[in-house]
Amino acid sequence: MASTSKTSTNELAKMENTNWEPVNDEMAVDITEYEGTIPPGLQGEFVRNGPNAHMGIKGLHLFDGDGMLHALRLYKSSDGSMKARYINRYVQTPRLQEERKAKRDLFMRIGQLRGRLGIIRMLLYPLRQMLGMAGKMDKADRRTGTQNTALAYFRKRLLALVESSLPFSVKMLQDGDFESECYESYGEKLNQPVSAHSKVDPETGEFLIYGYDLLSKPYCKYAIVDKDGNLSHRLDVEIPRPVMMHDFAVTKNYTIFLDMPLIFDPKRMARDWQYSYPFRFDASIKARFGICPRYAKSMDEFTWFETRPCYVFHTMNAYEDPENPRKIVLHSCRFEHIELEFDNSASPALVKWTFDLDTKEMTEELIVDNGKDTLENPVEIHGEFPRINDSYVGRVNRYGWFVEQDSDKGTFIAVVKLDLQQRSVAGCIDFSSSLGKPPGTMTGGECVFAPNTTTITTTEDGGYLMTFLYDTAAKESYYCVWDAATMAEAPVVKMKLPRRVPYGFHGMWVSEEQIQSGLH
Repeated sequence: MASTSKTSTNELAKMENTNWEPVNDEMAVDITEYEGTIPPGLQGEFVRNGPNAHMGIKGLHLFDGDGMLHALRLYKSSDGSMKARYINRYVQTPRLQEERKAKRDLFMRIGQLRGRLGIIRMLLYPLRQMLGMAGKMDKADRRTGTQNTALAYFRKRLLALVESSLPFSVKMLQDGDFESECYESYGEKLNQPVSAHSKVDPETGEFLIYGYDLLSKPYCKYAIVDKDGNLSHRLDVEIPRPVMMHDFAVTKNYTIFLDMPLIFDPKRMARDWQYSYPFRFDASIKARFGICPRYAKSMDEFTWFETRPCYVFHTMNAYEDPENPRKIVLHSCRFEHIELEFDNSASPALVKWTFDLDTKEMTEELIVDNGKDTLENPVEIHGEFPRINDSYVGRVNRYGWFVEQDSDKGTFIAVVKLDLQQRSVAGCIDFSSSLGKPPGTMTGGECVFAPNTTTITTTEDGGYLMTFLYDTAAKESYYCVWDAATMAEAPVVKMKLPRRVPYGFHGMWVSEEQIQSGLH
């Protein structure tokens, strides 16, 4: 997925004629015809976030675009039968509303920060603001994000998240529709970027927040909002340089920060007239993991571990070793090298890191062991978007799922189940084979786990996996559900959707109980 190829960079940034291309309208449509059966234990809503540029995609980066929610509401009707409804809505941020009113782009986007032209745009931006030609991007405000990356559910609201802003609150309605509300600052006390992968603790109900700053120290900030919505803890995390810190991890008692060498380097833009972004992977800098107690009050409580240069976009989960709670286990997808000029030349490996807080030693090993478990000769499994049963966040889990990548095309073609205790593949569903299509025809994205609420004894993998699939030949989209325990190839239910659903980033399952609680 990483390259510095100018040609491939330019083509991907355009995104024309691919399933990254945005859709222009919003709709809510009942799905009355589908194959299979909607399980009675699957009542709630699958929601996925992603970029959908309202003014077109010319010159944009993959990370640009306004947040749009695509969703599938599953519910029991008054006659006891299961029903389905598809909905897509923009996250109605002030930024989106301001630009729609002006009928033009008013805010800087990543795709505009390339080469010397990007520097010129940055320098002219304050002048454009003074002249009323650009939107106000006040660092102290944190209310100008696109909210296009991920989702969390906290205090009866769906939160749309992005790297640079406060979380944006969305109310979920009975019929599956959405009502955009406002940026959440929790009593005007939270005023920092809230990264897309901040975590909700399934036991304490706390919202564990971190965000990174590229322009001034501290380059990372950490905060906790308790289950009642009070900002209960905050800490400035001191790291030596500004970096892209896309994810972090938590355990029951510890928090793990990822200081990886994808550094912010605006000078890089000055060295290239047109193509370079201000981020670069610096292979001369080691990757670092900073582990601290959840409620650490100073940097003195951190233990730092260093390893060879690498990058982690997404963690799967972390937990404390049951036999030694001073040992922390982290499962992640590890890139050897990464740039923002994406293509498909670098695929992430699934890795287990173990950190001993007493001896200060760490180990690194591939999750899957089939006799080729060395870093020099890795198992040929490449993928991203790792997920677990979210009720196990920060706790010992046995199973995880990720989507496998086609190493030639860079698309995601299958979902793989891992047995983390046995260090083995516990199942694989090829998207094309599952839908009876020719190999490589069906592509998808992150697969989200939803528990089966009708079972009396709940097992970790007792539930369903779901995602949106795209038929690259017919240009059609589907919503598919599979049995997460058996990993049977045939979908439990397959629904052809009334429109093409573009590729996106992250999603979640919101239970019927959560939806109902948010209505009152």
